[in-house]
Amino acid sequence: MNTIQYLTNPQGVRTSVVISIEDWKRLFEYVDELKRLQEIGVAAREGLAEAKELEKQPKKTKEEYDQALNDFLDEL
Repeated sequence: MNTIQYLTNPQGVRTSVVISIEDWKRLFEYVDELKRLQEIGVAAREGLAEAKELEKQPKKTKEEYDQALNDFLDEL
């Protein structure tokens, strides 16, 4: 990152930060990547929770699995 400038009020308390446009763009790229990773994490947790619930259900026959798969594919 390039130079960071701090703006202060008359009492010397930092009130603002000035960064270069390049740094600003880079920061937003990081933020976008973090958001994407968070979405992946949420989806993974939801998938695991769903898998745990499915484990609690009675075992299905091959025909029931085949029908569930066909139903899923039909929804696509």
